[in-house]
Amino acid sequence: MIDLLPDKTKEGYNLVFEYAFLAGCAFVIFHEIGHQIQKKEELAKYFDIPVHCSADTNTNRLKSENNADLISMKIVKKMFGEDDAINWLAYSGILLCLLTLAVGNTNPTMETDHPSIQDRYRQAKNFVIQSYGTNANSEIFLRTDAVAKLLTCVTKWPVDNWWENV
Repeated sequence: MIDLLPDKTKEGYNLVFEYAFLAGCAFVIFHEIGHQIQKKEELAKYFDIPVHCSADTNTNRLKSENNADLISMKIVKKMFGEDDAINWLAYSGILLCLLTLAVGNTNPTMETDHPSIQDRYRQAKNFVIQSYGTNANSEIFLRTDAVAKLLTCVTKWPVDNWWENV
């Protein structure tokens, strides 16, 4: 379908998806690395995260997951989010990654041994607002909301528009 578009438009879409895809992949990879970072005092301090070694209770597991997300977002921001030309794409990649995780989730508002996707999306959205500023709504959230609405066509979420309620 993208082949039907004029060349300049195709190039624009390809650029958007390339950077959002790279940022989304980086978010997943650095989330997993974030679990190890938060166990090392010196590294945890660098990311302004409390040292968190134990996952022996559900509360600790949830905190560990939230910390790993936060570490990952800070790394993605350093990698992509400081270039004015592409920063909205990087932040979109983080949000799109979380929306994609929700596709396979029967209830993105429910907490398991991980925070709910809705809570993780809320944390990411707050991070974007703090990092990107007041234009986040018009430049990022409108675009990611459009993708989320498309995803509702292939999912059966029990709560409609859960991503908007954060």
